[in-house]
Amino acid sequence: MNTTTPPDSPPESSRTHSDHRVLGLDRSQAIPAAVVLAIGLVWGLGLPWLDRSVSWNDPIAAGDVVDLGKGVHFTPPVGWDLTQGVRVGDEPASGPLDAGTTATVTDGGTTISATQGVFAGDVDALLAEAEKHLSVREKGVRVSGARQSVTTDSGLVGTSEPFTSTSGDGVLAAFVLPSGSGPAAGGRWDHESDSAPTAITFAARSQPGQSTADATEIEAALRSLTYGGPR
Repeated sequence: MNTTTPPDSPPESSRTHSDHRVLGLDRSQAIPAAVVLAIGLVWGLGLPWLDRSVSWNDPIAAGDVVDLGKGVHFTPPVGWDLTQGVRVGDEPASGPLDAGTTATVTDGGTTISATQGVFAGDVDALLAEAEKHLSVREKGVRVSGARQSVTTDSGLVGTSEPFTSTSGDGVLAAFVLPSGSGPAAGGRWDHESDSAPTAITFAARSQPGQSTADATEIEAALRSLTYGGPR
């Protein structure tokens, strides 16, 4: 009588246990990778300048506040279009917004972007990184004035500087908030650590000749940034 011999099974030591892996990575490697990723997430900002051929129709109404996640909010100018981001009260049902969240509004001639994330350095280093990323996407970027301290209406203290480029001019601002200076969404900080400082970057870019007309609204949006306030 013929018998069929089953193929040899690989030795137990050569098998990869699926319960020890997350998204294809060993769990022992997943946490360090997440921490490294978190430090770089804030640079998802990229100052996403809008294609002016696209027509947007999501105007900001009086009282609208934009949620950047982790307790960070700002109030855009009324009548400007929200092209990226969510209003307070419209957050996704999947849960609180994470680090690296960006919101963008525009009136056609000026674009304002704000990003919440984490950063390992100080505010001057954060602003320097914002300049580098701006230079990648804008030709002829040049800082056009001295850095200066900026304080929001809620008391956040950061650093700002003006810039010019071949396609317009604007302002960059950065804030690095020490851990423990505000509550995190869900009662915990990024990656279950209370040592990760929250960083905020703010960028406004205007077409040539438009920055003066929008200066008051840009300043008001910057000064409206809050961290850890009531939602």
